[in-house]
Amino acid sequence: MPDALPGLWQKKVQESVSEEGIPDGPVRLSEYPDDGASQLPCGFPQSHTGWPKGGSLAFARALESRYRSLGGQIEYNSRVSKILVEDDRAVGVLLADGSEHRADAVISAADGHTTIFDMLFGAYTDDRIRSYYKSPPDHSEMSLQVSYGVAGDMTGEPHSLTYFLKSPVRLMDREVDRLNVEVFNFDPTLAPPGKTVVKVMFGSRYSYRREFAQDRRRYEDEKARIAGSVIGLLEERFAGISAQVEMTDVATSLTTERYTGNWQGLQAWMPPGAGLTAMTQGFTRTLPGLRNFHMAGHWAEAMVGLSTAAISGRKAIERMCEEDGKKFRTVLD
Repeated sequence: MPDALPGLWQKKVQESVSEEGIPDGPVRLSEYPDDGASQLPCGFPQSHTGWPKGGSLAFARALESRYRSLGGQIEYNSRVSKILVEDDRAVGVLLADGSEHRADAVISAADGHTTIFDMLFGAYTDDRIRSYYKSPPDHSEMSLQVSYGVAGDMTGEPHSLTYFLKSPVRLMDREVDRLNVEVFNFDPTLAPPGKTVVKVMFGSRYSYRREFAQDRRRYEDEKARIAGSVIGLLEERFAGISAQVEMTDVATSLTTERYTGNWQGLQAWMPPGAGLTAMTQGFTRTLPGLRNFHMAGHWAEAMVGLSTAAISGRKAIERMCEEDGKKFRTVLD
């Protein structure tokens, strides 16, 4: 039955709406291979994908709690400057403060460029990896996020919608004809009772944002202008929302770069011509010529999403168990 779902979903879409009327949501399905695009929505009814209550922070804290309960130790505020390698075998990490932590194996969940070219100095690559990072996309989806804290109960609104504008408007360096809106009325942990978080996401160019960042005042003014323009457009769909806004936040790819260290604020992108191969086999789960080393997360898989990160981490542990001749198993408390 699952194999038939993509075709069934496509058929229902074709029967119910025109191509122009298909809402992309926060992720444009055109960015994915055909099979991947059709399978993405099919994960929802099967509970293969969704939203963890509390968002990514609660998700990370759940992993932290489980890891510590099994005896794991975590050191926060400890930037890794180098992955230690001896005889082509990862043996630990060197922190920015000069301290070393030795280990039997190393797993990096940092972004791919930082891991491969900064922490490992590009010593373990091949043509495929070098080509991928040599030409990063200047434009990336979901790289501009405009969020509002609204003093209103929006439980009657859909969780996610695409609002087609009456006429295109210019935001940043391009025209947009729709707003991909997420209304977080389904998660009570994100806002006080009677209030709601509303988020609108756009694609943008890193070079455009970097140009503005040369002048901090100009950069902040541009963010304020974008926030004002977007709330004005939302007013067309949610009458009165402007007067209810209590909090506004605009995050760009530069924000991501500053807070997370991700190279150019990027998220992993599909390797050109890889199609479903990267989706099923990953991209840099390991590196050529380096033993006792694994990568986990979006950059290991060249795919995004919390579910991708969780599955990638699990697969990394499975590979380590196989290398050690141990049976992988999970235990539910």
